[in-house]
Amino acid sequence: MKTKRRRAALTLCSLVLLVLFILFAAACGNKDDGASTSQTTTTETANTTDVLYRYMQPSYFSVFKDAKELVDKAPIVLVGQISDISFTVLDSSTAELPNDSSLEEHLMLYTFYDIEIVTIYKGEPQIPFQMKIYGGLEGYKTDEQLAAMQDLQNKTIPVLRDMPDLNIGETYLFVVDQIGSRAAYPYYPLQSIYNLSVESPLTQHPNMTAKDIILTFGEDKWQDFWAQWQAEHPDYQELTTTIYD
Repeated sequence: MKTKRRRAALTLCSLVLLVLFILFAAACGNKDDGASTSQTTTTETANTTDVLYRYMQPSYFSVFKDAKELVDKAPIVLVGQISDISFTVLDSSTAELPNDSSLEEHLMLYTFYDIEIVTIYKGEPQIPFQMKIYGGLEGYKTDEQLAAMQDLQNKTIPVLRDMPDLNIGETYLFVVDQIGSRAAYPYYPLQSIYNLSVESPLTQHPNMTAKDIILTFGEDKWQDFWAQWQAEHPDYQELTTTIYD
């Protein structure tokens, strides 16, 4: 009787250990540390060096409920064409260039966009007008990004998720913030930036369109913009009207 009980106990113990092993293996295979960033090595090569990217999903962006709420918040609303893209490391604690007292953990790569203003709907933007966005760009001027980061110990290029493609020579509607003479910066990029070169202004972004933005300044402003835009884009019905998630 004791032998049977001992065998039964051993069998039960073995089953428990097996279940614990399976659960542990599953947990390891689906590990998620809850961080909002991930890092991966790409196949891209710059100066024979493998490039590391860190993909970020920042939590500080606010999503606006409609165009009016966004326009009321933003001091600058304008249409402009991107003329150049460059990269600079800033001290994120001061939004200025690093100095001897800057801490390594505060040094961040930023992408700067030079923008030629076409139409101003709101505010008094600094001239020349620039917009900055935290992080770099994947697969674009990689050597320049690494050169800007040459004094940093961590050469991993941060890349912001939920960013629309921004290209030299294309025209955009920007709804942005700007403090003093510093470069402007967007709110939630998919609501703050609208590509007017490859998208229709009727394209639905989260909770709003470029049309909704311009309409906040009056029906006449929209009609003037729409007439000019159609004249410049005779095949506009073929442009994308992709709905962003």
